[in-house]
Amino acid sequence: MVHELSIGDGGGGAVTTLELAVGADLVVLQVADEIVAMLLQRALGDLVETASSLDPPGSVHDISISIDDDRLVLAGDGAEVRRSFDRAHIVDALIAWCNLVAIASRPDHVNLHAACLTVPDSAEAVIAAAPSTAGKTTLAVAACLRGWGYLSDEVASVRADAAIVRAYPKPLTVKAGSRLRTGVDLDAGALSAHQQRWYVRPGEVGGSVVRAGRPAVTLFPSWRGGAALTVSELSITEATLELATNSQDQLDADGAGLLTLATLASRTHRRRVEHDDVDAVLDLVVDLAGRPADLVAAPSRLVCRPSPGTTDREVLRPHPDVAAVLTADGAVVHHTATQELLALDPVGGAVFALLDGATRTEAAVAQLARAFDEDEAIVARDVATLIDRLRAHGVLIGDEA
Repeated sequence: MVHELSIGDGGGGAVTTLELAVGADLVVLQVADEIVAMLLQRALGDLVETASSLDPPGSVHDISISIDDDRLVLAGDGAEVRRSFDRAHIVDALIAWCNLVAIASRPDHVNLHAACLTVPDSAEAVIAAAPSTAGKTTLAVAACLRGWGYLSDEVASVRADAAIVRAYPKPLTVKAGSRLRTGVDLDAGALSAHQQRWYVRPGEVGGSVVRAGRPAVTLFPSWRGGAALTVSELSITEATLELATNSQDQLDADGAGLLTLATLASRTHRRRVEHDDVDAVLDLVVDLAGRPADLVAAPSRLVCRPSPGTTDREVLRPHPDVAAVLTADGAVVHHTATQELLALDPVGGAVFALLDGATRTEAAVAQLARAFDEDEAIVARDVATLIDRLRAHGVLIGDEA
């Protein structure tokens, strides 16, 4: 993350200048406090390798840490971000601000709340998507201790075609009460506000910073003290739903982001793990990453074909705020207004695909009965049940003309 460091005189004393590679953008930071500058170097120092990927940078942001009436003032792009007597608060605020810049710098990527690492001597990447307290940093530190490549312990930035996951350069964030053992002295130059968390450079625990990887495994970890390792394989639809739930972005109404996540799920090994042993999880990832993923049909976005002018109330179609992706084993439906996500099984996905604004319900029933070699009355009953469910969630509407 730190690209260049120089110290000069800004007229009021020593000023440290740092250039930070943040996502696809460049942040030029002027620091008027030498202790803060040293803390930032300690936290960000070995992330320098990622800076050379900015050729040229997308946008340049100016940020400063100045001193005003004995307080430190953090300002970014001309606006004050934070003012505090506490250096740790300022460092925390700076890294949080850079996180937002990194997310905004790649609008063609989908950002996941996930740790991301590469298997040693390989570009194969694991994306471990999970909410806070699930053990993402614990997993990342354990991987670094085994010499894995480090992209992030918090956000994975996935390219639109899901073929590449890019680095989201930030230090490892070790929270108070964490289960991990880093092997470094956290109290030496601790950066946390009120000792609630510490920033640790990947190199301090044996990791190497990498710029990008090829997604090979999508992992959904959950740490449970004393639990035996439990592994379950997820369908593409189930994994897409989990990934969407852990998206840092508000998924767009046209379904492009949802399609990226479904493509990612379809191309990788998908596992949910409950564990109390990070080494066992890493061994599992190494084994999976060494095997090719199954070849399946590529996901596709549902295209609604409305029938203007029709008065048939049974010509159903998705609500205008609904985006849907059809996968090889079902469908994921996203109501962008309510942010509700629904997963449909293969039959439900086939039904939803036919409710496109152009096909009457009775025609859809007949087509499904032929496709599944089932009695039309049974199919009609099941379709009616699904339609009621989808309407209850505001997903389907009929022509009310």
